[in-house]
Amino acid sequence: MSARVLKFGGTSVGTAERLRRALECVESATRETRVVVVVSALGGVTDRLEDAVRRSARGERVAAALAAHLRERHEALLAEVACGEPLERATASIESVLTTLAGLLEEVELRRHATPFARAAILATGERLSAPIVAAGLLTRGADSCVVDASRLLLASGSPLEADVDLAASQALVRAWWPSAPRTPVVTGFVATDREGRTLLLGRGGSDHTATLLAAALSAERVDIFSDTDGVLTADPRLVPQAQTLPSLDVTTAVALARLGARVLHPRTLEPTARRGIPVWVRDARRPERFGTRIPARGRTRDATIIVSGAPLALLPLPAGVDAAAWVGLLLAQDVPVLGTSPDSRLLLPASAIGCARDALAARGVTTGLAAELVHEHRVVAVVGTEREARVAAELRRAGVPLLHPVVRAGRRAVATIVHEDHVAAAVQTLHRGLAPTASRIDLVLVGARGRVARALRRLLARERGALAEGFGLDLRIVGAIDTRRMVWHEDGLEPAALEESLEQGEPAVLETMLTRIEAHTNRAKLLVDCTASDEVASSYSRLLAGGIGVVTPNKRANARTFGHWRALQSLARSHGAPYRYGTTVGAALPVLEAIRDLRTRGDRVRSAHAILSGSISHVLGAVQDGIAFSHAVAEAHARGFTEPHPAEDLGGLDVARKLVILLREAGIEVEPSEVRVSPLVPESLRQIPEPESFLAALSVENPRWREAVAAAATRGHRLVFLASWQDGTARVGVTELPLTDPLARVRTGENMVVLRTDHYDSIPLTIAGPGAGPDITAAGIVSDLVEAARQLTWSPSSERAERTLPASALSQEPQASRNTAEYLRVDSHSEDSKPLKGLTEAESAA
Repeated sequence: MSARVLKFGGTSVGTAERLRRALECVESATRETRVVVVVSALGGVTDRLEDAVRRSARGERVAAALAAHLRERHEALLAEVACGEPLERATASIESVLTTLAGLLEEVELRRHATPFARAAILATGERLSAPIVAAGLLTRGADSCVVDASRLLLASGSPLEADVDLAASQALVRAWWPSAPRTPVVTGFVATDREGRTLLLGRGGSDHTATLLAAALSAERVDIFSDTDGVLTADPRLVPQAQTLPSLDVTTAVALARLGARVLHPRTLEPTARRGIPVWVRDARRPERFGTRIPARGRTRDATIIVSGAPLALLPLPAGVDAAAWVGLLLAQDVPVLGTSPDSRLLLPASAIGCARDALAARGVTTGLAAELVHEHRVVAVVGTEREARVAAELRRAGVPLLHPVVRAGRRAVATIVHEDHVAAAVQTLHRGLAPTASRIDLVLVGARGRVARALRRLLARERGALAEGFGLDLRIVGAIDTRRMVWHEDGLEPAALEESLEQGEPAVLETMLTRIEAHTNRAKLLVDCTASDEVASSYSRLLAGGIGVVTPNKRANARTFGHWRALQSLARSHGAPYRYGTTVGAALPVLEAIRDLRTRGDRVRSAHAILSGSISHVLGAVQDGIAFSHAVAEAHARGFTEPHPAEDLGGLDVARKLVILLREAGIEVEPSEVRVSPLVPESLRQIPEPESFLAALSVENPRWREAVAAAATRGHRLVFLASWQDGTARVGVTELPLTDPLARVRTGENMVVLRTDHYDSIPLTIAGPGAGPDITAAGIVSDLVEAARQLTWSPSSERAERTLPASALSQEPQASRNTAEYLRVDSHSEDSKPLKGLTEAESAA
């Protein structure tokens, strides 16, 4: 049975709100597979334990006070997420761990000395306190969980504080345990044991290593490492607010970052997963919907420039008679970042690389036998992703940053220097400004490229190119376009304003050929933008998402099929890291789906929904109630691009029914299209007319009926609306009379409105309203979805949505912000197999 490993850092479980988000992440993952949860100590706890060891070794009595502090903090957090028997069991476990801690500290105090094994046992306390809380939270939510101390699973030897894991023996232990393990065990990170049963540690930050060791033993499908940053950034966002999240990073670069001191991963984290071909994802537990950074087990990703800031510096002594300088080149060849040697033949290197340097030297029979010495006030600043030492030195000189050491090579595609800690910020900001990319290119493939919505989208992309680059750091570039007749592809991008001419000179349209080109496209981020109402194009979504290719679309066809199909698309998007954004399927540019997702994130529950979901029908009914003939009102809505390509789609109610199905599914309500009771505006005999023009001409027969219906409603003080509703488990779509006092009866022509009553919004419902029809409105919503998809590839945690929006000229409505995931992929093989484009009619292309 497949498995997935989720590791949560100390800040990810350190508060009740963050712990609840972590539990929700686990719950979501367990719907698809078995999950192993690995947890670190709560934020700051290990530092408190380190301080307690030092003070106890000086004879200070700290055990009782520390135990009281830890008891209060952990039990308070436990009470926020657990109750009943899980809470009682976790409380007892916490008390047992604290009793052991007090005994260990008292022994150190008595001896005035902490042995390495005693120190390891004390420092392991944090994980042994946090794991019962997480397990209790899962049990309270109904999960099958228990606490597993990693000392049962990981056998190690060597230094008690930075042990070497016996991979073969540990894998045997894990595989023997797994068949009888619960569906969601919670494992202590950072901890192992030796053959004498003594506690060993995997080094500070070693919980990441725990997660990948377990994943390798279980042949897991992936590892998700949750921290307090949205993946791997181009620089420390506290120093560089413009830092961007890298969507992908190859193993070699990730290891180099860790060894140079970036607070991303433990230097040994990726070794087990790389051997087994298991991808690792670095994600933000505060924003689990964000993409984060994917580290594939094999292959190179696109080049990235990352600035590593302020890593502590250390001097590692070598035995007498060993030529230190001779070892520098050998270590650099193994990507161990040695900056040089000191006059007394000590290796100069980032403190984070000490373990790797020792391992490399020991493999050739050289052992130091001495502890490394930290150099205070001096810090390593490195650039990963370049070998241009002269360029880096020039940038720093230009900014007046004094260097304490020349800029030197620090492994493959990495250079480094040493500066005083007072100059770290200036150095990092300078290097990021001069070396990091300013705008990230996102390649788009536009389907239905000459339809009304696509034309509006192209105009918007052309007009707002500068705003997108300056405000969001994005270069959205159309590389492929297709409609019913022609298609065109250009790797360097197509000019949106000249796309009509490019298509005319293109080749015959074959959808399969275009899809194959997308799949074989470069490793840049790529998104398919479907501006059609085509079933055939919608049918390709599962294939694209399974290949890691994102989809942005107003096409409702895919999401309004069976519930199983909808759920499969969501699963594909999550598991393959592909953005799937369809905010414009309901409400055009209105943030309807985003609001519903936010409700669910806060634990709220939709109890009823009443909505005007068709801007075209609200336009028609508004015009009819203003005295315009029904047939004329429909013809006008069609001419203005408010309707579907064939107006019968709107007047039959099926389009609104699809929107209602999507809305309810986003609210967590399992509903099938066949369960929606639909009352069409016009009879079946008219809706069977195949040509839109003939259909519009035949509608005049309906004019008398609608005049009478409007007059009858008016005499009762009512107004006609085309209402989509879900109440008491029943979904309905049809014309309804509402009193003029009802907000839904007062919608303006072309307006959409959604009224939700929830557990939290009961006496006063949550209402979302605004324009809901027209190519320009829909195009604005698509751009917002595109930006959100792209920003998951290049997101900066300092650039929250409210601070970075398109200008008013670009978006007349608040941008939509649906949440999924996206990734870069490597180049795949290109297939020339093709078949004629079917199912995408000219009318659908014009949607």
